[in-house]
Amino acid sequence: DNDFAGLLKAIEQADKVSLDTETTSLDPLTAEPVGISICLDVERAYYITVGHSLANNLDKKMVLSRLKEVLAGKTIIGHNLKYDLTVLKMHGCELSNPLFDTMLAAYILDPGINQYSLDQCALKELCYVMQPITELIGTGKNQITFDLVDANKACFYSAEDAWAAFRL
Repeated sequence: DNDFAGLLKAIEQADKVSLDTETTSLDPLTAEPVGISICLDVERAYYITVGHSLANNLDKKMVLSRLKEVLAGKTIIGHNLKYDLTVLKMHGCELSNPLFDTMLAAYILDPGINQYSLDQCALKELCYVMQPITELIGTGKNQITFDLVDANKACFYSAEDAWAAFRL
């Protein structure tokens, strides 16, 4: 909780914030938030657990309410922000901030390649190989939902997403 309070103070001081959500579904209308990643600079990123099955989660409503307050007026950076913003809106955190979507920027820069995943953009623009989600959730019939992923492992993966979008 003290770390969350410190993060809120840091967000208040920032001009731009990279944001990413981890959820239980690819459908933003039914997805439950599991965690929220925030990146404010290239040095560090943060992961807030709100829905992991086997973790000490912060209260989701409180987290979303406080984030909505401190994010007001900030430029939000993210990759495929439409998804994240829809998930947040479905859970009472509607944001109307200035946005910079790195997926849209990648498309504008090179509309013919049809490779706009965050992993592909990070590799192309940053020469950085990101952790594949399959290392956490598996594949096929053994695949699990993100809420069942160990929170410590989820932290690196999700914070890396916010960090990569910030860098892009």
